[in-house]
Amino acid sequence: MPLANLTVPWNQQHVSEQQTPDVDPTDHHPDNHPLSISAMAQSNIDMDNNHSSSSINSAACTVNSNVNNGCVVDSHEIEVCELVRDGHEKADPSHFDLLKVLGQGSFGKVFLVRKVVGKDKGTLYAMKVLKKATLKVRDRVRTKTERNILVDVEHPFIVRLHYAFQTEGKLYLILDFLRGGDLFSRLSKEVMFTEEDVKFYLAELALALDHIHKLGIIYRDLKPENILLDADGHMSLTDFGLSKQPLDDTKTSYSFCGTIEYMAPEVVNRQGHSFAADWWSFGVLMFEMLTGALPFQGVNRKETMTQILKAKLGMPYNISQDAQALLRVLFKRNPANRIGSNGVEEIKSHPFFSSIDWEALYRKEVVPPFKPAVSREDDAFCFDSEFTCKTPRDSPGLPPSANAHELFRGFSFVAPGDTASDILNRIGLGFVNVDNGIWTHISTEAKDLVLRMLHIDPHRRPTAAAILKYSWIANRHRLPQKYLPEAVIDPLSLKTAVAETYKAMSNNPRSPHIGPVVMSELARRRTQAKPGDLFFFSLKF
Repeated sequence: MPLANLTVPWNQQHVSEQQTPDVDPTDHHPDNHPLSISAMAQSNIDMDNNHSSSSINSAACTVNSNVNNGCVVDSHEIEVCELVRDGHEKADPSHFDLLKVLGQGSFGKVFLVRKVVGKDKGTLYAMKVLKKATLKVRDRVRTKTERNILVDVEHPFIVRLHYAFQTEGKLYLILDFLRGGDLFSRLSKEVMFTEEDVKFYLAELALALDHIHKLGIIYRDLKPENILLDADGHMSLTDFGLSKQPLDDTKTSYSFCGTIEYMAPEVVNRQGHSFAADWWSFGVLMFEMLTGALPFQGVNRKETMTQILKAKLGMPYNISQDAQALLRVLFKRNPANRIGSNGVEEIKSHPFFSSIDWEALYRKEVVPPFKPAVSREDDAFCFDSEFTCKTPRDSPGLPPSANAHELFRGFSFVAPGDTASDILNRIGLGFVNVDNGIWTHISTEAKDLVLRMLHIDPHRRPTAAAILKYSWIANRHRLPQKYLPEAVIDPLSLKTAVAETYKAMSNNPRSPHIGPVVMSELARRRTQAKPGDLFFFSLKF
């Protein structure tokens, strides 16, 4: 099938407001056959590389006529009104001081700003700025979608839009500033989470998805990059540019959109999808947080889609039976049989979430498992230093303090109950107790190796080559395959031991340096997009 024929209905679907976007799938294919996987793999329609450019409110942006392979899309106006929250005055760019750059891409920037006038004077926000001239037709449509959804949504676990306005050449969204960065950054650094961590994030996410589903919205772009953390560690769902609204229980959508690895089978084969597609993505996110890997990922898009449609998934042995059971019912290829298809109560009543107090969770009374290590309210430590080190262009404010970055370098994962001085005292004494608690189940050889690697004198720590020759490593095939009884009770101890081990290896000048997290397989997968599509966190508020 020529790609020109494939793009016509998509462009018409997403540009013309007069047409119904959810048509029968056969209307998209003149031969009345489902689109082949190879054709979908070649298509760039709403794929992950394209949607990485964030959508933002477009007010009365003129869409010029487009000719793609002979297919003409008529021009029209995308009419979006400005937004001002109740109790606030109308805003414009002069009402905000630019403090730092949080992200940057080909379409614009995200700034940390402080309101300098009005009732909310002094409040910090994230200001998302897009240049109208660089936005494609579909990006302008997504801008309107995201703006309209955020106006309607009011939920503790969804990012809040405070203002939307425009100038002659730019569009602005003023949103919550969430100091903890995105969940992907934390996952990249820790590789995987404990089940208690995963349970907490999934529970808050389930409440957020339930809320938008009740409003008739399918999210369609669930992934760690679109989940932000506030200063206390609670999550907020963001980036509604690919969402579909409104949709009732009797209708389906046929758009091929999202990030491939997280797409549900019914999205991949374009047989029509509804709210249940979000619960499949929910399962992919759960699997990724528990294992540090994706359940379905091939060497290319075609193979990934084939796996989603046909591959049998093996369950990791190191996760609990309740977690495995939940994953199995989330990965039902028939959406009617998938848990959550009949409402969020199916999710909430699953044994995996038996320890969750849902009412307390909604009120944010449950203490998050991780609290970002931020000091001041305008601290941007959890954001990419590639951007935060830049001075905001045309900023009337003072340059960001370099001392703030140095003071907290290396303390991004301080536990809520420990102060920096407590941790420094323990490190300075070089004391590691391997006689009690979970260590009673560890072999003498393993404990001896840990003590050697964590020796206070760096010259007495073994090199990487020596570690590989150590009997506990060299004879690892002889180790008994059993669980640590107290690992579930006190998972932080095991995680801390592993973290200190890698830290000691990296700090030894005679050892090969362990690469930064951006070189990990998990991070590298996100950076394989085309140069023009590298727009990750930049506009993900």
